[in-house]
Amino acid sequence: MLESGTWQWNVLATGGLSMAFERPVAPAASLSTSQEISNGVLKRGTVDVVLNHDTSRHSLFTLGLFSSGLSSFVSDSSSNNENEVVSAGLELRVAGVALRPFVFFNGQTELMGHVWSGTASSSTPAYQVRCLPGLKPGCINFLN
Repeated sequence: MLESGTWQWNVLATGGLSMAFERPVAPAASLSTSQEISNGVLKRGTVDVVLNHDTSRHSLFTLGLFSSGLSSFVSDSSSNNENEVVSAGLELRVAGVALRPFVFFNGQTELMGHVWSGTASSSTPAYQVRCLPGLKPGCINFLN
């Protein structure tokens, strides 16, 4: 990886990085994202879709991913916390309301169970909304 220029000294020296981006995706909406990466593994990441109206901002949808203990699978460093529980999951917030976190796995046994059974290969819907079009004027209709 060092030869390809993917990793630079500022990333390798600290053992991780974090970044935040924001860009407009429509005339009245923007997308904001922040990622925290340690030892090449995502520890926490969020993506937030925000609607802008005059001077106010309203968060429409926030997707958050979290993980812990996965750096032991990809890192050569022996300084990793061996007692850290391996886990990962997803957090959703829709129109300011937080939904219960969806945990992908909690513990190395569950992770290996997903790997060997192949359950990670199939899609699992975490959030679905169905709205009949034309019910309310000015309503944003969500589709699957």
